[in-house]
Amino acid sequence: MPEKRAPFVMPIYHERLLSSRHWGGRSGPERTAFLALLVLEWAWDGLPDDPALLANGLGYTPAAFDPIWVALRSLWDRDRTGRLRNAQLEAFRVEELAYKEKRRIAGAKGNAARWGSQPDPDAIASGIANGVANESPPSPSPLKNQEEESSPAPRAPPSPKPARASRKAKPRWRGEIPERLRAPVFEAAWARWLRFRDEELRKPVTQLSGEQALAELSLLGVERSVRAIDHTIARGWQGIREPEVPRNGHSPQRPAAAHNRCSLCNRVGLSMIHRNSGDVCMDCARDSPPGG
Repeated sequence: MPEKRAPFVMPIYHERLLSSRHWGGRSGPERTAFLALLVLEWAWDGLPDDPALLANGLGYTPAAFDPIWVALRSLWDRDRTGRLRNAQLEAFRVEELAYKEKRRIAGAKGNAARWGSQPDPDAIASGIANGVANESPPSPSPLKNQEEESSPAPRAPPSPKPARASRKAKPRWRGEIPERLRAPVFEAAWARWLRFRDEELRKPVTQLSGEQALAELSLLGVERSVRAIDHTIARGWQGIREPEVPRNGHSPQRPAAAHNRCSLCNRVGLSMIHRNSGDVCMDCARDSPPGG
């Protein structure tokens, strides 16, 4: 026989509840009391036909509960034992108890197949203990043994990947400022540039790039070099570039890298120096003075 004890979970089908006539035409206190009475019925296996006891269970005074109970009383029927039951909720209770009984019978059959029709609790505990001690199940299943025999051998764990060699950090610039640029104003600007590359861009100036930059700045002189450094820091650029002077009221556009030709030798150069006559490559800049 199924157990009469209420299941732990009370099903509430919200769509069915909200669309029912028992909910739509009710006031707020009546809806609250209706839900609370359903919970009490589920837990108490029916409601006592005693309004004072129900009011006490819901936390109402008898005077406050009486009009609510008058409006809700028709939703419960009296059974043969004198308890009040909601037909729809009791149908859910029967379904839950039947499912619980079905699970109980299935579990009993499983225990009987493993331990016998009348299992001895001491024997079960002893078998489990022996199985754990032997690191094997107490009663292995033949099907499980067949599966283990037909299953492939376990794969060996993959060998750990060799650790990747860390890249050797490039040496930072530790050279000297060329004699042509040795002025306090340039030394301060150069220090600002080194600090900007290190702290802001996280790309410190290497020895090679520092020597190349100083070689190009030597051709500009102190004043133009300081302006170029300050302009580059203000723009947040990585490479030092001079500010471009507007021509005819329009900001000049830098040519693309593929058309960055020297205005003197007409060769494409990787490093250009901007002059009034146009961009010149490093070779032509060394051969001709800045004013030429």
